[in-house]
Amino acid sequence: MPATRANARASFLKPGARRDRDLLIAWVAITAALLSGCSSSSINPELTDPIDVEALILAEQLADRSMVKEAHPDADVPSPESIERVRIIDELEWADVLAECLTRNGYPATSDFGQVGVSSVPLGQESALAVTRYVCQVQYPVRPTAPLTEAGLEELYDYLVSEQVACLEERGANVPEPPSKATFVEEFGTAGSWWPYNFVVPAGPEADWETRIECPEYPR
Repeated sequence: MPATRANARASFLKPGARRDRDLLIAWVAITAALLSGCSSSSINPELTDPIDVEALILAEQLADRSMVKEAHPDADVPSPESIERVRIIDELEWADVLAECLTRNGYPATSDFGQVGVSSVPLGQESALAVTRYVCQVQYPVRPTAPLTEAGLEELYDYLVSEQVACLEERGANVPEPPSKATFVEEFGTAGSWWPYNFVVPAGPEADWETRIECPEYPR
């Protein structure tokens, strides 16, 4: 009798995290906040440079579609423009929203501590699952993050030094002394620049998720 289910789990990465994310045979730890200045932020919009939100979203979706088509050449992958958007979501919602969308579309999924997984994928359904995942993320795109102005970076520095470092150290991190504010602003986002989360030792999905919630990378 032929097998009816693959002995594997499918897990998915948050948009933009990596490009070969349509189907992975393992649970993958997903953090809902990115490192090095890519996390969702509630810093005053006046302290950010303007961005074309729709253009950034479309570019991400087109790249995603190309990756799905490359991985599954025979799959019918609709264009982003042909898929009706439900709403733009914040980064912290991503895992729950994707899991709910996959479940509604016939692939029971769970989200725990920023991870999204489909526990069992029927044989022959890998392409269909990849397309469903893609469609869900087009329906619920993650809000792009605007780059900070110099004033925004200065506000971020004040938050990191006055609040975040102490929070991380209470949870066991050993964060070195920060640079001057001017140096932080000048070097922000470059290789080797000071960023407190770079000194956090992973402690497992649940503990890492709790740290992200308790010690936000950006002020909220």
